[in-house]
Amino acid sequence: MPLLVSTATALMLILTDNLASSALAQGDAIKTTGWQPLCKLTQTLGKIPALAKGRLAHLRTAEQTARAAALKIHVYALTKADPSIVQAYQALARVLQETASDAANALQTETANAIDATYYASDMYGRAGGFLNFLNTAQTATTQTGYCLAGTGAAHPNGLFKPAQCGNSEPSLAVHTTDITSSEQTETGFADFSTGNHADNSGSGNSKCQLFNTGSSSASEVFQASEKVTILGGLVSITPNSASSTWHINDGQAVAAAGIAQETNLLTKTYNKVKALNNARYPIYKETELEAVKQAAQSPNLKNILAKIIKQENPETTSADNVAATLISKTFGDDGSLIDQLLKDLANTSVNGAKVAPTETVEIRMLNKSQDLQDVLDFYSRQRAKSIKKLTEEIQQEYKATKACKESPEDKEKVCNEAGDDQQKCKALEKEGCVFNQTGETNKKCKFDATKAEQQATQTATGAGTTTVKCSDHKDQATCEKANDGQPTNVCGWKGENSDGSDKGTYKCRDSSFLLNKQFALSVVSAAFVSLLF
Repeated sequence: MPLLVSTATALMLILTDNLASSALAQGDAIKTTGWQPLCKLTQTLGKIPALAKGRLAHLRTAEQTARAAALKIHVYALTKADPSIVQAYQALARVLQETASDAANALQTETANAIDATYYASDMYGRAGGFLNFLNTAQTATTQTGYCLAGTGAAHPNGLFKPAQCGNSEPSLAVHTTDITSSEQTETGFADFSTGNHADNSGSGNSKCQLFNTGSSSASEVFQASEKVTILGGLVSITPNSASSTWHINDGQAVAAAGIAQETNLLTKTYNKVKALNNARYPIYKETELEAVKQAAQSPNLKNILAKIIKQENPETTSADNVAATLISKTFGDDGSLIDQLLKDLANTSVNGAKVAPTETVEIRMLNKSQDLQDVLDFYSRQRAKSIKKLTEEIQQEYKATKACKESPEDKEKVCNEAGDDQQKCKALEKEGCVFNQTGETNKKCKFDATKAEQQATQTATGAGTTTVKCSDHKDQATCEKANDGQPTNVCGWKGENSDGSDKGTYKCRDSSFLLNKQFALSVVSAAFVSLLF
C-alpha cells in the first residue's frame, strides 16, 4: 500500500531526526492496553483471507459433488426396467439437484461476503501492523529512555513486542473453515478493545514518545497543532500534547453495539464485513459423493418429491405418501443403509452414449465430467424419441389395417372407385386392397380385390422386410397351419370366413391379420417400453 509506506516513512524520518536532536520534553508512551489489542486485531484479521477461501472452496466442492451425483443417478436410472425403481432414483437425483442449486446460491452470496471481508480486513491489517512495527523499529529492543511502545507501567517493553504477532508478516492463505471466536470478535468490538485513554502517565510529560509532543509549527515536532488526529482508518485517535496527550481506540467509543457497527470509518466497516463472513450460515453440505447421496436419501424432501412423481404417474392414487415411504425404505434402506451398495452397482454399470460409436459402452465410474454424463443422458433421450416415433408409426399402420378389416367389401369398393380411371391414384391405394384393371368399366377401373387386401394387411402386420405369406395358396389345413412357421404370430388360419366376417361358408386357408394385428400392437408396445430403457 504506497500511501501507508509513504506515511510510515515520513513519520520514521521525523521521529528519528527529532529523537536524535531535540532537547525538548517528550510526551507519553503508549500503554500495553493501547497497542497489544491492535496486535491481536492483526492476528484476527490475518485469518480472514484463508477463512474466506475455505468457505468458498467448501461450497464450490459441495455444489459440484451434488450435481455430478445427480447426473450419475439419472444415468443409472436409465438402465432399470422397473418403473418404481426408476421413480425412486429420479426423486433421489432431484434432491441432489436441489442441494447443488442451494449450494450454488450460497456460494454466490458467500463470494460477495468473502470479497468484502478480505478487502477490508487486509486493508486494516496492513495499516495497523505497518504502523505498530514502524514504532517498534524506531525504538531499540533494549531499554532506552525514548520509546513509544511501553511495557509494564511506563517501562520499556524490552522484547515484549513480537513483530510476527503484530502484522509483520503476510496473512496466511492456508485454507480453513474455522470461525473467528467470540473472544476474537465480540459484540462490541475486537479482543481487549477498551474505551479509555491509553497514553501512560497522561499529563505528566514523562519524556518517552516524541509522537505525543505538543504540536508546534516549528520543524522540531511531528504535529504542527495539538488538535486530535485520527489515523489508521479510525482505529486510533491521538491528541499530541506533552501535558495532556491521549491515545484512544476508535476515538474512545465501542466499535459496535449488539454485534452491529455504525459504518463511520474503515474500522467499523471492517467489523461488519468480518461479522457477515463469520456469521454466514447455510445447511451442512457434504463434499464426498457417498456422503452427499446418503444425505439426500435421508432428506425429508425425498418422500415429497417421490410422492409427487407417483401421483403424476397415477393421478387416482390416494396413498402416494405411503407408497413413497415404502419404496424409499426398499430402495435406499433405513437411514440410507443401502446407499453404499447402490453406488458400487452404479459405478460398475455400463452405458452407451459417452463415446462416438453408439454401441461402445463405458462404466459410469469412468464418467467424472458433467459433460460426459450429459452426453449419455442426451443419447438415451434421442433413442427414446426414436422408439416413440417408431411405435407411433407402427400403431398408426396397425390402426389403418384394423379399420380396413372392419369395412364391408362395398365400402372398400367405393374407396377404390374414387380413383376412377387414374392408374397412379389407384396405385396409391394398394394398401387398401385396390388394383387397377385396364379393361374394366369406365370410371371404375380401380377395383377392390379381397385377396390383395389380405396380402397388404398381412404385410403391414408382420412388418417391412419380412416374407409375405399368401394364405390362399394353401389348399389344405395342414399346409395352411404350417405357413405360420417362422412368423412372430399366426398369419394364416383354416376358417369358414374372412377376418372381417365376409365370405362366410366354405372352410379354407384365410388371413388371420385381424387377430395378428391385436397381438402385434401389444408386442410393439411392450418392446417399445423396453427400448426406452436400454
